[in-house]
Amino acid sequence: MGSMTDAISLLDYRFEGQADKDELGRACKVACWCIQDDEKDRPTMRQVVQVLEGVSDVGISPMPWFLQRLTELPIEAINYEKTTSGSDSFSCTDVPSAFQPQIRSCSKEM
Repeated sequence: MGSMTDAISLLDYRFEGQADKDELGRACKVACWCIQDDEKDRPTMRQVVQVLEGVSDVGISPMPWFLQRLTELPIEAINYEKTTSGSDSFSCTDVPSAFQPQIRSCSKEM
């Protein structure tokens, strides 16, 4: 995520772009730690609460494997739709090479 403008684009439309930028930044950071591939790299619920309350801070997390692979997919393989009922739909077409196992190392900055 390059800027706070990018983070604001993640907000539910009902917020109308209005949010506490510090809270949003903390929520985005901790969310990225919570989706780490290896569960040992994920924060405990206590750590999550401390970060969300602003009592503790975390660094930028390594990018999880599945997000790395998603960014490598050709744009034609990604489909995002807003349905008439107002719900969002996101899917990827069958791209077998995108989901091949990958071995990598990452460091924990928490």
